Amino acid sequence: DDFGTGFSALSYLHRFPISTLKIDQSFIAGLHGPEAQSTRALVEGVLSLARTLGIETIGEGIETEAQQQSLFELGCDYGQGYLLGRPAPWTRAVA
Repeated sequence: DDFGTGFSALSYLHRFPISTLKIDQSFIAGLHGPEAQSTRALVEGVLSLARTLGIETIGEGIETEAQQQSLFELGCDYGQGYLLGRPAPWTRAVA
């Protein structure tokens, strides 16, 4: 979760059995901002690395159609964010 920020590190991809990598929303937001070119290069790199390692990817914090389109074009597997749906309350299954 939130890959590329905080305590996440490339070594985790090798050390732990990771099946899915979630790209932090700060990178998604930057795809169309003032640093769009360098942000896009970083996201492309993360997606390429994940593909090579057989790890699925989720783009976090998609708020615009332009962000969604960019992630789709870059080959991101899944997306989440307000553009796609609002958070839903938990429901309990009845046993």
